[in-house]
Amino acid sequence: MTTLQIATKDLSHMLAMHGAIVPKRCTVPILSHVLLDGGRIVSTDLDIRLATAVNGANDLRATLPLHALAIPKSANGTTELAVDLKPTTGCRNGSIPELVSDGTATLAVAGVTRRIVLGVANDFPMAAADKAFDSVGTIGAADLRSLLEFTAPAMSTNAVRYYLNGILVAPHPIDDKATAWVATDGHRMHIATGPTLAIGANCILPFPAVKWLLKFLPKAGAVEISRESHVKSGPIGAIPF
Repeated sequence: MTTLQIATKDLSHMLAMHGAIVPKRCTVPILSHVLLDGGRIVSTDLDIRLATAVNGANDLRATLPLHALAIPKSANGTTELAVDLKPTTGCRNGSIPELVSDGTATLAVAGVTRRIVLGVANDFPMAAADKAFDSVGTIGAADLRSLLEFTAPAMSTNAVRYYLNGILVAPHPIDDKATAWVATDGHRMHIATGPTLAIGANCILPFPAVKWLLKFLPKAGAVEISRESHVKSGPIGAIPF
């Protein structure tokens, strides 16, 4: 059994960030879980993946339903999470026995203890977890928020023209020491100039990611931006802006 002790306020804030990623209505049950893996808490909706660090879970790999980790707003002090990995088999689909749970966990917070049934960690989608990322630069959190707040109102929410559901980040066409941040819904266009980033090819920040950043982006500090190493540059004309 592995036991974690986490400051309740820190855990509550962390779970709020993951709650904004986990789908509210999910046809894939495992996506309603968060994954404890290698000192991280990971969540995904298959479009966005969030990983936050947690101490004491370096050798632990388990999935827990996010709703079972709910913490009362008035709670403070320390939350204790004990994970007992004891795989359980059963018949989820048909009559063929298969792994249905990795074990159980016990969450103790604000004088209340609850028992949680774990999911199956190997079912959690981790295709992008170990991909190599290259840093393209650093931007101040306040500057990034200003760029997003200016351009986001012009983003489209029309699913038909899905490529407009986000903010285009591209090398500036005139100033080689800047980037262009562009959003449009086909009727209006907001363009802002940001600091230089070695992004290479144009890229689009999707609407859900912009929404999450505007909610949880810190007011100060620096934000490092990285991009998958395998991404290849394409012709600028391929971007519909």
